[in-house]
Amino acid sequence: MAEGVSPRKAALDIVGRINKATGRREGGIIGLDSGRIDTIERNTARLRSGDPEKMRKYLKLKSRDKRLDKLVEAAIESGKPVSASDTRKIIGRMADSLLRDRGETIARTELLGALHSAQDEGMLQLIDSGKINAGQVKRIWDAAEDGDTRDSHRAMDGQERSVSGYFTSGAGFELRHPGDPTAPAKERINCRCRVTIDIDFLSELGPGD
Repeated sequence: MAEGVSPRKAALDIVGRINKATGRREGGIIGLDSGRIDTIERNTARLRSGDPEKMRKYLKLKSRDKRLDKLVEAAIESGKPVSASDTRKIIGRMADSLLRDRGETIARTELLGALHSAQDEGMLQLIDSGKINAGQVKRIWDAAEDGDTRDSHRAMDGQERSVSGYFTSGAGFELRHPGDPTAPAKERINCRCRVTIDIDFLSELGPGD
């Protein structure tokens, strides 16, 4: 964050970039996780099955390379499995897409978590310096209100806490802020919530001020 690196650039640094000569992703430092590996294996089996119904399931995936759909459609029409060489090409592109998705998830989660942590630390430093009083500060959880927001965070929307307080998710977990690294992964991965800080400056004014 100090270097101004965006989540997308950080993601590419993690998973590598597409080599235009080979068409494959290279130079990354992580691979696919178990869930994405399962996706690769399941769809390899679908393409090699020769079963039109199973092969059509591949064509519904968002992670596929649509430019290669014609290879699958031709196999379905012929009633044969996708050839081994074509399957390697198709699944290779899918693996690259899934790897990019994993990198973006990691980068977004860690960078936004760092941003919220810095906001929290900055507020504590202001209080330690005597510039504001802890009693003036109210922290409010602001959930990202859309279809992708997890239910446990939607339930937190509008929760108010003091400077030292912890927010309680709908699942019962305590979070200092969005992306809190002490929270379970299911409460922090891809979290887009934020904390709004309300400082009541008038509370410190005396009569006649």
